[in-house]
Amino acid sequence: MSVGFVYPGEGVRLGPVLDDLPDVTAVHETLSEADTLMPGGLGSLDHPPAGTNETVSSQLGLLIRGVAASRVLAAEGALPDIVAGHSVGAFPAAVAAGALKFSDAVRAVSFRAHRMAEMFPSGFGMLAVIGMSHSAVSEVVEQLNGAGENVWLANVNSYEQMVLSGTDAALQEAETLVKTRGALRVERLHVSIASHGPMLESVAAGLRSMLGTPSDRTLVADYVMISSARRARNAEEVLGDLAASVATAVQWRDAFGVLVELGARFVLQLPPGHTLVGLADSILTHDDITGVDVRAMSGETLSDCVYRIHRSSRRAPSET
Repeated sequence: MSVGFVYPGEGVRLGPVLDDLPDVTAVHETLSEADTLMPGGLGSLDHPPAGTNETVSSQLGLLIRGVAASRVLAAEGALPDIVAGHSVGAFPAAVAAGALKFSDAVRAVSFRAHRMAEMFPSGFGMLAVIGMSHSAVSEVVEQLNGAGENVWLANVNSYEQMVLSGTDAALQEAETLVKTRGALRVERLHVSIASHGPMLESVAAGLRSMLGTPSDRTLVADYVMISSARRARNAEEVLGDLAASVATAVQWRDAFGVLVELGARFVLQLPPGHTLVGLADSILTHDDITGVDVRAMSGETLSDCVYRIHRSSRRAPSET
């Protein structure tokens, strides 16, 4: 058996950082470190300057929450065997896997978020489509692109949840089309950018240059790449995934499947929220897979999380 940690991306509503984390030393040390690394300090997350695109505080906030929660568990000896992160959640996953230092992650996510905010000051967004297949949603995208609309498939989250990115006008047209073709529900996400598409190739190129190639970092946990839904063989592939995934569709459905194939039987979503738990339940039900326990750290006591991790981890000594 193995333990998987999964880290959420944008789209969840964020309150003050401490609302999502236990009041323990590892959290305060992480927040103090982040405060020194971030221009404007940690207070800029909870109280961003007027007119600031919220994606900057959101992306950095998700990184800091993920790393802080990982350190809380690590202080209890509760470590992951496998990690994966949705969208910007891939960065705290990479830190947990040992591929990236926290300081470098802050620098990279800050670059990523600021560049995305500059590219999408207004008039863009993301649209979740529930109850339609990958192929059916792809047909809608092709039709709209053929008509000159700027829209693309950004996330394949489960068998029945896809997310589109594009201009407001294109997403409005997409909403009308998918409803007429049987979508059960359509929801605009709480983001003001259009992620994971070809318009972001310049951001991906900047991240490739910034992250470079590590020479001395060894993975301490398996990392599942969200751009290709494969296990990374080394830290270089992890960093390549962090860059590539900003400009390609997130293959979350298949990435979660890889976690299960690698033996994950206890999967913990780190803060904030529980969105990835719902997606996991949907994927497991569709594939008729049992015996995988998926929970959100935000909904459990710390002691219960630690107990379940120790019980399920391949790192734990065998019982005799």
